[in-house]
Amino acid sequence: MIASVGYTNQETDYNINLGNTPFAVEVKGQKLTSGQGKTKGADEVDFVLA
Repeated sequence: MIASVGYTNQETDYNINLGNTPFAVEVKGQKLTSGQGKTKGADEVDFVLA
């Protein structure tokens, strides 16, 4: 799997491995290219250019 993001207004969890690509996932204004974790909720998540 390259990227998995689940989000609600209460919690966002992610497992992302986009380090060798020109893409990132933007969560609450932060571009993520790799990592695994949880953060506070979000009302939108975007697939963007890194």
